[in-house]
Amino acid sequence: MSEIQLIGTSNCRDFSGIVNRKGQKITSHAYIRCDALHHLTFLDQKALKEQWHLKTVIDLRTHAEILKSPDRMIPHVHYEHISIMEKSTLGISHEKSFLSLLENIPNMCDMYKRMVTEPYSLQQFQKVFSIICQQEGTILWHCTEGKDRCGLVSAFFLALLDVDKEEIMKDYLLTNQHTSRNELKLLAPLKLVEPEKREEILSLFQAKPEYLEAAWTAIEENFGSMDAFLETQLGITPEIKTELQAKVFA
Repeated sequence: MSEIQLIGTSNCRDFSGIVNRKGQKITSHAYIRCDALHHLTFLDQKALKEQWHLKTVIDLRTHAEILKSPDRMIPHVHYEHISIMEKSTLGISHEKSFLSLLENIPNMCDMYKRMVTEPYSLQQFQKVFSIICQQEGTILWHCTEGKDRCGLVSAFFLALLDVDKEEIMKDYLLTNQHTSRNELKLLAPLKLVEPEKREEILSLFQAKPEYLEAAWTAIEENFGSMDAFLETQLGITPEIKTELQAKVFA
């Protein structure tokens, strides 16, 4: 994985260097996962456009998140808003207040299960992959932290490339090497919170193996396998999968 050094993001990288079960290594730099883009500087925009040849941005956040922190639009880059969740979800979308978190700490495993089983989310994931599989040029997808919604899209993308679950988990957990702005903002007020609850709240901003495992288990229980899920729920036929792999491993 190649980290993309930008001033206005803390969790931006591509998938180059990941090897799949067939021994094929991803060399393409045309697929990027990221956290929110509302702090992008002019130099960041220039780098994404000129060095990474960015063509399309897919924003996975809710309408409320976008109203609060709209992306910095990059000239001549196509923008798509495809919210994975129908409404704000405490713990995943981050427009709620600190007090809201104190009063109701969500179960993240349940959140992940819902994202891979609820009809609205499945419909939205299908739209995302229609773009990923069909459009030419570099594509960047992001949510707020670059962890949950972005993490699932990235996991499905790597599964389409026949990457082992263990390698997919490694990519997912890399997010923990990047401290988010939202987590930093919480550190001061959290000093007044009891240690157990403090850890629970901080865990909302971390990628944990059990979160992705919960989604994977729900997929297998409801759809049989990840491959079946990708085809029947996201509309990715074997032909489309082959075409995507040809582009990524070219």
